[in-house]
Amino acid sequence: MRFTSHTLLDGGVLEREFTLAGFTGILWMPPTATPSSQVPLLLLNQPGGFDTRRMYPRLVARAAAAAKEGFGSVTIELARPYPAPTRLAPTCAPRSPRARSRAPR
Repeated sequence: MRFTSHTLLDGGVLEREFTLAGFTGILWMPPTATPSSQVPLLLLNQPGGFDTRRMYPRLVARAAAAAKEGFGSVTIELARPYPAPTRLAPTCAPRSPRARSRAPR
């Protein structure tokens, strides 16, 4: 992981942008976080197709609210182009029409 920038936000929240294995992201840590006093970390999600900068106002607001409660937050951006989705095999084969059970008459 390589941190590329850091900014101290209102309320003492530390914002650090990073890169890791082709991903970019932002890590927000509350002022209570230290190496000897770690905090839980939340993964903030964003809708697909939007980059982190476009969603930044929503993400930073959520991260600041989480920091007030003592949580750290992180968001990541997948490297582009996104990998093609894989199709999952069905968990069970569909039933044939003849396999339907019929109630006795």
